[in-house]
Amino acid sequence: MVSVLSPASVRRFARAPGQRVKTDRIAAAVLYERLCAAGKPPKLALVALMRKLVEPANFLLPRPTLEISC
Repeated sequence: MVSVLSPASVRRFARAPGQRVKTDRIAAAVLYERLCAAGKPPKLALVALMRKLVEPANFLLPRPTLEISC
């Protein structure tokens, strides 16, 4: 199971301990800690975090087009 979180909710979670989310590194650490605190095993939390980082990059890649010639 993968949790989908909005950037605003991660920012609010980061403010609770007094941190401000200014970099992707801090946001990733906060998300990882949040997933672990929710009871996710560390390895599953890491996989969810990596997927969250990779999906936007995949969206930016060009899609191959299928050309049909008659």
